[in-house]
Amino acid sequence: MLTKLTEKHKNRVIASLLFLLVLVLGYWRMVPGVCGFFHDDGIYVITAKALAQGQGYKLIFLPHSPIQTKFPILYPALLAMVWKFWPSFPNNLFLMKWLTLAFGAATVGLSYLYVIRFGYFSRTVAGIAALFCATASMFLYFSTETLSEMPFAFLVIIGLWFFEAQLENPRRAWYQQFLAGVLLALPFLCRTVGVTLIFAGLVAQYYQGRSLRSLRWMVAGIAVVMLPWIAWMLAGLGAWNHNPILGYYTDYLGWWAATGLGSYIQFVLKNLLNILIYSVTVPLEGFTRLLRAINLWSFIFFIITAGSIIFITLIGKLRSWRVLPIFITTYLLLILLWPWNPYRFLIPILPFLLGYLFDGIYSSLRVGKTIKWFLLVGLGLLMLANFKVDYQHSEQANHSCFSQAILWKNPPAWTSYQNIFQWLKSHSQPDDVMASMEDPMIFLYSGRRAIRPFKITPCFGEDGPDSKMLGSADDLYRTLKTYKIKYLIEFPMLSLGKVFNGLIAQLEKKYPGSLKKVYSGQDKRFVVFEFIRSG
Repeated sequence: MLTKLTEKHKNRVIASLLFLLVLVLGYWRMVPGVCGFFHDDGIYVITAKALAQGQGYKLIFLPHSPIQTKFPILYPALLAMVWKFWPSFPNNLFLMKWLTLAFGAATVGLSYLYVIRFGYFSRTVAGIAALFCATASMFLYFSTETLSEMPFAFLVIIGLWFFEAQLENPRRAWYQQFLAGVLLALPFLCRTVGVTLIFAGLVAQYYQGRSLRSLRWMVAGIAVVMLPWIAWMLAGLGAWNHNPILGYYTDYLGWWAATGLGSYIQFVLKNLLNILIYSVTVPLEGFTRLLRAINLWSFIFFIITAGSIIFITLIGKLRSWRVLPIFITTYLLLILLWPWNPYRFLIPILPFLLGYLFDGIYSSLRVGKTIKWFLLVGLGLLMLANFKVDYQHSEQANHSCFSQAILWKNPPAWTSYQNIFQWLKSHSQPDDVMASMEDPMIFLYSGRRAIRPFKITPCFGEDGPDSKMLGSADDLYRTLKTYKIKYLIEFPMLSLGKVFNGLIAQLEKKYPGSLKKVYSGQDKRFVVFEFIRSG
């Protein structure tokens, strides 16, 4: 059938099939009525609720309801429209998650069309890259949760597309140049790292020989989008120094600046390694999991080889001074400085990273008929490995009624969360404050305000946090006392959650009688302590 279509129509058909593939796999993976486990997903929904109910852009789950100056407003504003239309929580999560999934599906389809339209990759390379992105378990996870990665990725592609079209015809009217600036800046209004797209656009324009005067309407469009949010962000400046507990939620720059130079050197080196690893393991999770189980050295060799191909190909493309390689390079350089594991930052640019991987492989081989069939068989096996992981995630989600980014050996059941939320509602007053790692989730499902009762110091990242990064037992005791915490709640969590649970054990040992266990679920990982204040 495809052979009878024009090239343009073939590309549209393939893009549509990719779009539908993401929708089907996302539907298979999605758990509609649950959010908050990732933490940020709960914050997005809560700020959407605050906007929809006329309370302003505030963190209404925290004591004193501070204004939200950390996460840009665009995605919560979209979710607020859903909440306004359908104010019944958690039922409205169904539509919120499908909105995010539509952005994820559109990202895969449009990225395929974009790289072909502007000559970055061949149709074969673009199609293979998009297919592996569509079946990557982590990409599907971020496409089915109330997280901003997918709308951000979608806006990046729209901005890139319009910008490249404008470059092809630099004599466009002033309002078209203004719109190009607006679209370049919109990703910044979704995620702060979107500033890299603006930088890439201006650099690409410069190397096209455009004068600053000729860019004035584009710069005006950028300013109209950026300046109001920057002004809003400045209201949170200094919150970290004044109150680190609440400042973590509102003062991005203050929290980031609290990291010492020595720690930043560690972050850069570790993030460099993590970017290399996750650029390969995220899209090829099924194969890399199997390879690691079989032989660690083979796994390491594969990661180094495949990761090197991505970045060598990317660096080679930089010589063209085109906007896509400039954007990807700038984006990666910025997340090198990010004090947490950078894997989630790779999700929005995954189609492009895969494009550079397969373009590097394809261009280095003489693809004869025999080699072509060998490659097809190999790619088919890699795809089957991805589908296997997707199936495992779907089974875990269906069994526990709870969607998570990773596969657990013993995943918690959503009923255990529901039981603890019901207990909290029946054993507390509406103005009581809880303390937990899952503070947004507690507010959403029990209606009780909650907070993370520690100063989160940027240390070594969520995949291997330092035992001191949450402070001492004395620090925890003072915070519980300051915020008049009613209950301290333990949930089953990995990594950072384990550090927090260990800190609770230290508190019990150092301050005997300060915590009284008042609830223990059938799953013993769900525990509620009453905080007994003294003095």
